[in-house]
Amino acid sequence: MHYDPNLINKIKEKDIIVFGAGMAGQGVVKILKSYSIKPICFFDNRANNAYKMMDISVVKLPLEHYGDERFLFVLAVHDMDEAIRQLQKLGINSYIPAYFLLNENVNISFMEYQKIEAIYYYYERYLQSSDLRLHTLDFVITERCSLKCRDCSNLMQYYTNPRNYSLDEMEESISRLMNVIDEIYELRLIGGEPFINPQWPQILEIIKRYENIIRVSIYTNGTIIPTDAQCRLLKQFGVWLSISDYGDLSKIKKLTGKLNYYAVPYEVKSIPFWTKCAEIVKRNRTISENKLIFERCCARNLVTVIDNKLYGCPFIANAMNLRAIPVCEKDFVDLENDNINDVKRRMKELWQRPYYKSCDFCQGRPIAEDINDDDKIPPHEQIKLPLEYVKY
Repeated sequence: MHYDPNLINKIKEKDIIVFGAGMAGQGVVKILKSYSIKPICFFDNRANNAYKMMDISVVKLPLEHYGDERFLFVLAVHDMDEAIRQLQKLGINSYIPAYFLLNENVNISFMEYQKIEAIYYYYERYLQSSDLRLHTLDFVITERCSLKCRDCSNLMQYYTNPRNYSLDEMEESISRLMNVIDEIYELRLIGGEPFINPQWPQILEIIKRYENIIRVSIYTNGTIIPTDAQCRLLKQFGVWLSISDYGDLSKIKKLTGKLNYYAVPYEVKSIPFWTKCAEIVKRNRTISENKLIFERCCARNLVTVIDNKLYGCPFIANAMNLRAIPVCEKDFVDLENDNINDVKRRMKELWQRPYYKSCDFCQGRPIAEDINDDDKIPPHEQIKLPLEYVKY
């Protein structure tokens, strides 16, 4: 990466602010503390109320007070371009990426290392490359879910006859995808609830054949506990779990206890609120308005594959799969197209779009910086029956 042993001596002269209080930020603090450097605080856009973590305050600062040269921001967030934009808007140019501190000898957890590594892959390998490389890809293996959340941002609440995708379908889809993609940093198995598909271990075995898929993760709501044999497989393949903590609905203690026993890496995400983004309604916005919604959307780079089609975001993927919005061929890439050059061209065009026509049906998923109290709704509220919607 960009590790410079002389950098530590340089930053010892600065007051360090770690931008991002997630796992990457926590890894940065551990690295800095190993050199007897204690940051003055974490800055996090989600910290509406100040609190302490690792004996360091987590705050949402008025950044304009931290623009002089004695301060240095270490950027430890996935959306580093948004962090840079936020700082530069206030004339702050004293910052470095977290991966400048990363080397093979750092004493941090796998998950902390992986979160910092992910920032490096996106900003150094992918943005600077003319190859077809993806930072993350959400790979839908089931429409079924163990919960019935009314406001699921992936629109599972609308499926009346959800299904598991078969092993043959998944193998064909992965094969077609990897025929055109040069590299994927993180392929994420999602649903619904991916552990509901009984063939997920076999799907995992297919994915691990591809050396140009660097990391594989499974996104789960924590309601289903893998068997002993399945945990051993997760460990063998180096797969990590992202677990959403939905309180009493999830089995966090039991699941994490088992993962710890088998040394399977994981993260647990506390979900204090959701945002309003699951209603499928045509908004009749202007082009400029849809461009702004797209620009400020936290899901605009969440490339999603479902049913042999690649979409720019999970909302469009599931809304079109449900036939809840009109089919717009410019808003997805058909992987069943046997013309590889045409598929590659379509992918590049998709990622260069300033917005999607289908954005007009979405309320938008604002980035953390833009979320206000009116956007927030209670998370994971359950319903008994699927929600009705208009089919196209």
